[in-house]
Amino acid sequence: MGRRSAASVAELLKKRGFRKNGLRFSADRGDAKLLVEFQSSQMSDKTRLLITINLSIRLGKLDRDPSIFPGDGHWRKQIGEFMDKPSGYWWTCRNSEDAVQAGKRIAMLLETAALPEMEHLASAEALAAL
Repeated sequence: MGRRSAASVAELLKKRGFRKNGLRFSADRGDAKLLVEFQSSQMSDKTRLLITINLSIRLGKLDRDPSIFPGDGHWRKQIGEFMDKPSGYWWTCRNSEDAVQAGKRIAMLLETAALPEMEHLASAEALAAL
């Protein structure tokens, strides 16, 4: 089920210059690195997969300063924050059709909202202004 939900997302991200490493996709934008990562819930089992997408931006300038601990990124959001009713949303995939539909919805949210915001914020100046 996981590969089917990732197919639409992987296709979109590849077109946008992202490289895949496991469940994480990354793209370098100058001194910024954009990260899109699939996360499965610990509540997943053999009958259902619960997935979400974590988004982050890491700035190389800040990574060089050992006094700053960025955690998973200097900017972070979950894909559900780009939905009509922002939330920490998890898709439940019980079969292939659920997985395909989740992938299409995630790809649409990435393309129309999340990636444009990430591209806009992919600099120290933009993040500082935020």
